[in-house]
Amino acid sequence: MDNISNAILAISLIIIMFGMGLSLEIKDFVRIFSKPKAILIGR
Repeated sequence: MDNISNAILAISLIIIMFGMGLSLEIKDFVRIFSKPKAILIGR
């Protein structure tokens, strides 16, 4: 892949991850801290 393709891929991934982060709410973080074992085992 050339440099332009790599740049487009990176920018697309940044936009997607930013959009997913915007959808998080406080209850999502509370759930993570109340059950940290689920994070460690990849659930």
